Amino acid sequence: MQVAGKRVAVQEYGQPNPELYAALEQRGAETIRVPVYRWALPEDTGPLREAVHTTIAGGFEVLMFTSAQQLRNVL
Repeated sequence: MQVAGKRVAVQEYGQPNPELYAALEQRGAETIRVPVYRWALPEDTGPLREAVHTTIAGGFEVLMFTSAQQLRNVL
């Protein structure tokens, strides 16, 4: 699909994607960034750290992440 001269809206899921924007703009598109939500660490990371330690110790059978940004922050 040709994108030159077109406006392309890109939904951001917690984090921008500069490589995608650059690739679209190199092909002549105008990009519009649409942040769906922002994800940030809580002020008190104690419960998160405790959950990570419990996970490492085998205390959970299943982990569920709803975005790549969550996983990135946990790691």
